[in-house]
Amino acid sequence: MISSKKSHRFAADVLAESLRQIDIERIAKHNKGYMRYAKDPVYSFVFAEKARFIDDVKYIYQTTEKDAEILDAGTFIPVIPLMLKFLGYKCITVVEKFSLYDGAIDPVLAAAKTAGIEVIDADITQPLSGKKYDLVLLLAVIEHFSSSPLQVIQNLKAALRTHKSRLLISVPNIARLENRIQLLLGKTPLVDIEEFLLSEFPFTGHSREYTIADLYKLAELSQLSIQNVTAMNYSPPQNLRERIFSFIRKYGSPSLREMIRVDTVRK
Repeated sequence: MISSKKSHRFAADVLAESLRQIDIERIAKHNKGYMRYAKDPVYSFVFAEKARFIDDVKYIYQTTEKDAEILDAGTFIPVIPLMLKFLGYKCITVVEKFSLYDGAIDPVLAAAKTAGIEVIDADITQPLSGKKYDLVLLLAVIEHFSSSPLQVIQNLKAALRTHKSRLLISVPNIARLENRIQLLLGKTPLVDIEEFLLSEFPFTGHSREYTIADLYKLAELSQLSIQNVTAMNYSPPQNLRERIFSFIRKYGSPSLREMIRVDTVRK
């Protein structure tokens, strides 16, 4: 039986001290939203989206052999790779242009390496090295792109070992319930305007979120075949209003939920 909560606790324990050492101001240079993480970086990076991490890891565990070689692309803080390591996956690599952070998250990368995660500093908008993988993760990444993700997806497709190897993509659902209500009230569903305006160019927060239909179009243009679609919620309700939203999202249309994940293979 999968110990998803234990795996999350393992990731939290590995990362906790290193997260307290990171330079939030440097991380927030291009996304002022990260300044909200300064008060409690461990909660903000590891626990705020705990339900999403656990849901993703459960799905991977149920669909992926333990001897699979896994690449997590654009991972930033490697919570999911560490959870998978705890569950017995031995060959896990993370790749991102970590040098863009000017050493701000080096303590986190050091902790991940000590735990047995391979760390590659590379730009995923460029072709990757020739190594092949059984599963490539692109989770909560492409919403940060200010331009088309198609080239990144082509680069990651090229890293898939066989026609059965999979690319797992997840994104925030821009059509989630809260956003629909915001628009009805005449308010923007986009990131906080002050955080956006005060961030240096290029802005690295959420530039474009997606709908379920958008992901089908993305798969079509990327020559990917979608094997499974999951719409999920992850935010714990903090008050009565949020509890009502949570109930509607859970029992209403999947198109109202917070996050969308698609499991794909090459056509």
